[in-house]
Amino acid sequence: MLKLPLLVLFGAGLALAQSGAFVVTGSMATPRATGHTATLLNDGRVLIAGGGYPPMAAAELYDPSTGTFSSTGAMATARWYHTATLLGDGRVLIAGGSLDNLSAELYDPSTGAFTPTGNMVTANQHGHAATLLNDGRVLISRGTIIGPGGFLHPAPPELYDPVAGTFTQAGDTSGTKEWSTATLLGDGKVLLTGGWNTGDASLYDPSVGSSTFLGNLPIWSHTATLLRNGTVLITGGVFFNGSDTYNAYGVESLATSQIYDPLMGTFQAVGSLFEARDGHTATLLASGLVLIAGGDWNYYRTLSSAELYDPSAGAFTPTAEMTVSRDGHTATLLRDGTVLITGGASSYWPYVQLASAELYVPPPPAP
Repeated sequence: MLKLPLLVLFGAGLALAQSGAFVVTGSMATPRATGHTATLLNDGRVLIAGGGYPPMAAAELYDPSTGTFSSTGAMATARWYHTATLLGDGRVLIAGGSLDNLSAELYDPSTGAFTPTGNMVTANQHGHAATLLNDGRVLISRGTIIGPGGFLHPAPPELYDPVAGTFTQAGDTSGTKEWSTATLLGDGKVLLTGGWNTGDASLYDPSVGSSTFLGNLPIWSHTATLLRNGTVLITGGVFFNGSDTYNAYGVESLATSQIYDPLMGTFQAVGSLFEARDGHTATLLASGLVLIAGGDWNYYRTLSSAELYDPSAGAFTPTAEMTVSRDGHTATLLRDGTVLITGGASSYWPYVQLASAELYVPPPPAP
């Protein structure tokens, strides 16, 4: 699958090849504007599930060998802002999603079917993160539920045991709600960062089942990427500034980035993004560079721009633009080193949901 994009690069010129390129691939059967998931399966295909507006139960598979999408079994429940986690046995845990009650499901790639598994502890949870732990369990953290009066409330963390097929509570909740990140560190702990709109940073230790507060981090819709050296790159996001300069919500997108060092237990600012963004994706490439793609600018404009972060230089450089602007899309590193970008919204007014997909072909290694 890599040969065709490389031919496209050669046809477009050396400068494009040196900066990487986005090329169109097959389209999904259904537009999925936001809240869908994309999961790389053990056979190299990608499972796309749920999302869209209104949320859907439909799922499909992307085959890198043909560059096409095909339908697979549908989920029992329509979902968006759920999570999809590849388990050790090759199945995929689908958990949560707005107004889906207590349900969770397992997708089996060998049969193409979804089947129920144990109920979650907290009903109607969405916007959470899911992290596969070293012992095979899955940590569900920092979700949101709609409480009395329609107010949002943080959901307590819980653990899914794939052997027993059950969820159990995993400690107490905090004031942080949805759109945070959860990153498994080299020592088995999980770094939790941000969250709407009073976020913090903390470390969850599965061995004791509790979290340690690291400090305030009032951002959300950012990304957190584990780098090869064990540190975590946190980019962009949005914060509440109380101003109506950019929109009526009092929020502003960020161009800042920082590194969390687990050995030192500290956060340190690094180079700034070329464009402030939130709702973007961040993908660790085979080269060790990180692809930052798309997103939103100040709840006003969707972005097609992309950048590369180089850990050795601690700096960002522009790369090729996507073929269309996208916010709320997914990015999946494929086995051939390309990155599959799916769905998202290309504009707010009017609201345009995308069924299209594209591949990012990274620049060749430096000589």
